[in-house]
Amino acid sequence: MLREFLGKEKFMNGITAYLQQYKYGNAVTVDLWSALSKKSGNTVDVKAVMDTWTLQMGYPVVSVKHSGNKFTLTQQRFLSDGSATTKSDESPFGYKWHIPFRYMVLYKDDTNSTGMVWLHKGSAEISVTKDVKLIKGNYGIYGFYRVNYEEVMWKTIIQQLQTDHTVFSPGDRSGLIDDVFNLARAGLVKHTTALDMTKYLKKEQDYAPWYSALDGLGFIRKMLQKSPAYEQFKTYTLTLVKPIQTSLTWNDSGEPLQKYLHSNLLSEVILLGDNDATKKGRQLYDDWMTQNTSIPPNLKTAVYTAGIKYGEWSEWKFMLEKYNNSITPSNKDRYLSTLGETRDSIVINRLLHMALNEDMIKHQDLYKVMRAVTKNPSGQLLAWRFLQQNWEKLLQWYGDVSFTLPEFVKSTTSSFSTEFDYKEVEEFFKKVDSGPAKRAVSTALENIRTNINWLKSHENEVKAWLLKNV
Repeated sequence: MLREFLGKEKFMNGITAYLQQYKYGNAVTVDLWSALSKKSGNTVDVKAVMDTWTLQMGYPVVSVKHSGNKFTLTQQRFLSDGSATTKSDESPFGYKWHIPFRYMVLYKDDTNSTGMVWLHKGSAEISVTKDVKLIKGNYGIYGFYRVNYEEVMWKTIIQQLQTDHTVFSPGDRSGLIDDVFNLARAGLVKHTTALDMTKYLKKEQDYAPWYSALDGLGFIRKMLQKSPAYEQFKTYTLTLVKPIQTSLTWNDSGEPLQKYLHSNLLSEVILLGDNDATKKGRQLYDDWMTQNTSIPPNLKTAVYTAGIKYGEWSEWKFMLEKYNNSITPSNKDRYLSTLGETRDSIVINRLLHMALNEDMIKHQDLYKVMRAVTKNPSGQLLAWRFLQQNWEKLLQWYGDVSFTLPEFVKSTTSSFSTEFDYKEVEEFFKKVDSGPAKRAVSTALENIRTNINWLKSHENEVKAWLLKNV
């Protein structure tokens, strides 16, 4: 962002001058800001701008309103929990930022213009001279802020994506998807708006937009795990992913980003239970297990998941043997993570209790087991029960380690979304010494409350949308 509003040449000149001046001495942050300001010709007070980004918490969301021949920009602090509030006196800048707002305006005659305006503590305006079709804020995704539009503008953007999504770069499409899902979580736009945007994805061939989409859809899927709408939502997601996935082969070819896209989409359709992909993945796993056939590197995650999630005891036992015999840390991590994906509750319990035996799984890797099991809908409650039953032992082992117990608490409770869940977690930790996980327990309860509120506010909205679109 800093390089973008200064310009690459001025930014690099400023960095060079700063390094030359202080190469044999000490420097503080203000020295860097001063060097950059000088090389910009003092056209920008870099310290004044950057202090608002480095000396207060969070980041902003910019709201864009269209009226006549102008757009009006305003800002507020973005909070992912829509029920949370901000007190402006908690920040020396009142939770206002100096924002270099880059934009692209698309006109009804299909021409466009780009530019940048500064949004300071008040509002800012962008004037236009022709009939506007839409505006895209944070053009190029250089800024650390979200952008929200009026409902009519969101609808126009969605229509444009369905008509010709290539008007926006892959990065800008990713930014639109990421913004709309996160704004929906915060209660600033409707979830139906976010879901409507996903309809164009059947034509999307780039990695970045899909990465944002799978993240946003994955959150909703997690929230709906105990809802009657869960299967419908899986079906809808599969209708989006399947057309692109079927156009890809089971070969590890193409540019790096295409390989990542290939891997992610194959993993997604397998997690969603697509019969064709699951069958092919299991076949490749079986060939690897029985004939030692190699699996293309970027397809290993998908193939391993197919073998463990939909396989039998023999496939799971083979993966355990691979874990035990491997001497490569990255391979051991991948095998261990995959072992937690089985749907068999008896095998999940076996894995959890194996993790208590350091001769089988190192204590330092127990959190990896917990993380893998809690990502699995079949293992979430089992992991929580395991944590309750073994808390004293875990506290003894990890009481002096700052991150392990908090990670256990976070991972085992992240999907909890009922009042019963909240009460159970609250009551359990009232009875035990939470050790270094005290803050994590508080955060976990806040997260459960947020999940409960999300379901109360949005479950019916999503269910109604699915009834119309699946």
